[in-house]
Amino acid sequence: MICPKCNANVPDGTAFCDQCGTPLQQQGQPMYGQQPNQPVQPAQPMYVQQQNIQTAQPMGWFKFLIYFALFAGAVVNVINAIQFFAGTQYGSGGTYVYLVFPSLRAIDIITAILMLGAAALAVVTRIQLAGYKKKGPTLLLAVYGLNALINIFYIIGVASSVGSLISASAYSSNVISVVVSIIMIFVNYIYFKKRSNMFVG
Repeated sequence: MICPKCNANVPDGTAFCDQCGTPLQQQGQPMYGQQPNQPVQPAQPMYVQQQNIQTAQPMGWFKFLIYFALFAGAVVNVINAIQFFAGTQYGSGGTYVYLVFPSLRAIDIITAILMLGAAALAVVTRIQLAGYKKKGPTLLLAVYGLNALINIFYIIGVASSVGSLISASAYSSNVISVVVSIIMIFVNYIYFKKRSNMFVG
């Protein structure tokens, strides 16, 4: 049935609206939209109630995350990790770079391992979000937080390995990635905070 106050879809037989709390049934009175002699329908299962709640909130961003963004992020991290393991992110001069800066090799390997971890976390997060699990939104924030930390680690690691030989502009893409990740943490925190009642599994 439809709540007369906020127009949200609520299961038949519900005493109060899930969205605004409006009473839908009074003592001795039929429910809104129910005939006086019509039997009261039993409450619907929880998964049906969740589906009804979901329709009350715009979910475009949620669908973008679970059907594209998290998968794409995982794939990009795996590709980057392979490059860092092989040293191909430096082009054909990777071997020469490691000869000049041997400590850079360890930085790249650690970065690659962290990227694989971020890829795995993105896949797990997608599964949790798609199942409307309670920890799904928290894991999503962790995904963006880990991506920010990876870039910060790489910037600090390269700077300590090669010193001032590389200009600050060389880290511009990493800095942008950190800023974007931080913005995404705040955006998704606000987005899923408004939909916290949907993630109860």
